[in-house]
Amino acid sequence: IPHTQAVVSWAFRLATDYNRRVAEGAIENGVPVDVNVLVTAALFHDIGYYGKFDKDPGLAEISNRKAEHMVVGARMAKKFFETLPVLFLDEEQINQICHLVSVHDNLNEIHSIEETILLEADTLGAIDINWVEPTYQGEQALGGYLERDRTRKRHELFQTPLARESLFEKLKTYRQFVIDRDFNGVDPTLKP
Repeated sequence: IPHTQAVVSWAFRLATDYNRRVAEGAIENGVPVDVNVLVTAALFHDIGYYGKFDKDPGLAEISNRKAEHMVVGARMAKKFFETLPVLFLDEEQINQICHLVSVHDNLNEIHSIEETILLEADTLGAIDINWVEPTYQGEQALGGYLERDRTRKRHELFQTPLARESLFEKLKTYRQFVIDRDFNGVDPTLKP
């Protein structure tokens, strides 16, 4: 729940900041995004993981379920909207939400600005210690999660100004939190 709350918050912040900059002319050829779609997609983005783990999963176990959770999540979101009509969303918006859930973690399918914003929100929501304490510990948090190629590729896909501005700070505070919590404040990568 804390991760989802963080992603919703970041989706709102990133989308509204992006729209403000588009309106001001600061983003050349920018087209405003639908904040309702992005916030709702953020709410549903990881629902496909529901019931998939008996205990707290490790990095490898989550990685093995990435593709599945997007497909299942999009199906679950679609079923939700069919079962419980949401009056503030039309059919096109619902289809866009389901699409975003279905691709949000597939780095090869991130093309539109909406897909990018949800990816950015998901990434920042995973490392924002103001919302959630890092799940992984020790070397798995620093070397495994932060330094893996997939994490770096996510960062390379960042496009919105606020996400790019926030990334370095959030990475720095995440890293320091893990060092303080798991290594008694001593950076294990520094040689004495």
